[in-house]
Amino acid sequence: MKESNITTDWKHFIEKKRPASTECWEMKIVDLSKKVKSFAFNRVADHQVLGLTNSLEGLWLKIPDTAASNGFSSQKPFDVVWIKAYSASVVIVFYMPRRFKKAIKIPIKNFIKIRDNWKRKSIRMEELEIQSGVEVFYI
Repeated sequence: MKESNITTDWKHFIEKKRPASTECWEMKIVDLSKKVKSFAFNRVADHQVLGLTNSLEGLWLKIPDTAASNGFSSQKPFDVVWIKAYSASVVIVFYMPRRFKKAIKIPIKNFIKIRDNWKRKSIRMEELEIQSGVEVFYI
């Protein structure tokens, strides 16, 4: 499964449970059928942490122009958007193929605290879902 698949699943979940205000998310996945069953904190790059943190204060985003495919291009709704998010989170989806997808949403400030204070460089699903401030969803 790819991050794009999880993003689509998250989109469908959010469409059913719409946030009351603007939120920003960085999506990550962990395949529990693989040998490594934990999430390495360094998978959330510094620029992603900065982007999520900045979105809480306000962030300017330019929607890139799309290249024409077969002579046609999809129309973008507008050129730029100013986002001031109420919430910014890292969403880590732990999944077992053909069984379940568990999304753990961690507010960026909590993610930074957990990352900086955790005794290891990675964290398992069971350890993460009991941390303060996280939300757990099946998607």
